[in-house]
Amino acid sequence: MVNAAFSPKSKKTRKVALGKQILNEESSKEILYFSPDKVSFSAIRSIKPGTWLHYKNDRGQSYGAYKKYNKVTKKKKTIYIIVLEKKVEEFLSLELLSKYIRAYYSTKIKVSIIKPYAMKGKVKYKREFKEIKRRNNYEYGNQLYIPDIFKIIKKYKTDNAYCCIGVTMNDIYSGEWAFLFGKASLKNRYGVFSFCRYRTDLENEIEEEDSFNEFIGHPEREKEDRSFLFLKRSLRVCIHEIGHMFGLKHCIYYRCIMNGSMSLYESDQRPVTLCPICLRKLKKNMKFDIEKRYRRLYEFYSEYEHLHFGREKQWVGDRLKLVKRREKWPKEAIEYLFKKGFESITQPEIEEIEASINEKK
Repeated sequence: MVNAAFSPKSKKTRKVALGKQILNEESSKEILYFSPDKVSFSAIRSIKPGTWLHYKNDRGQSYGAYKKYNKVTKKKKTIYIIVLEKKVEEFLSLELLSKYIRAYYSTKIKVSIIKPYAMKGKVKYKREFKEIKRRNNYEYGNQLYIPDIFKIIKKYKTDNAYCCIGVTMNDIYSGEWAFLFGKASLKNRYGVFSFCRYRTDLENEIEEEDSFNEFIGHPEREKEDRSFLFLKRSLRVCIHEIGHMFGLKHCIYYRCIMNGSMSLYESDQRPVTLCPICLRKLKKNMKFDIEKRYRRLYEFYSEYEHLHFGREKQWVGDRLKLVKRREKWPKEAIEYLFKKGFESITQPEIEEIEASINEKK
């Protein structure tokens, strides 16, 4: 059913969604990191047919609405990744996944990998796994029923668990949906995501060649590079679903990792970055230092640049440089331009501010 009610949000609505009291609640440096300038972020200005917001009446979630969330505590700070079958290890480095989750969210959290098929009680687990309701999809084989997967996952939710996430190479489904990339229960803090449709060894896997070309950033690259595409798709869905665990709902304001998606192509178009509104909500929960978070990500992307993280590295690096340069601005200038709206800043205004600063040196 087409959603006729949704329309892209205005600049004023996006500004309000970032928080009415932000100038009183955040430092000048943090305000710069939360500023949605056109260099780093793209607002959702149109809705294409067949996309998430074309069908779903998502209300989104402003900073002010982000009140009830799952808070990380000293006791509950472990994210458990439940690997539902050994096949996952053939496609994805679980060590890399753990490292990325901590870099992206916070070093305060721990990530623990559980492989029930290789642990004590594995016979019972294998029996439970076989009992999961399933159906056949002519393209992707077995589809597992998500409510039955949740019955298994929640058994691993111990007292120190912040959340439990199941990962599988099987396709998954629930209710009216023909398939889902993932699903999470915010209240219960468990979820599951599938890497099945991200596989690049399936002939019908890539819906549109442009999806691959834009994501990797090198149209001339051939099929052998698609293994990197699988990796980045997998990391993206993990970050998205874990974001839900932290209480983040789908973003309707900017192009953001928390955007919803209806297809593989649309999922590929999501950036791996958090928009200013979602970043501020997460910072409220995790209480991290934003600059240190960006630097952790920069180090990760640098270390694994050979896995085609060059574009992500450049984005984070450019963001750090931009804020570093604008830190020199007077507080009054930052507040004035924030009130006006960083999306509306013109280059002459920026040059005027920087010229006045240079004159005072």
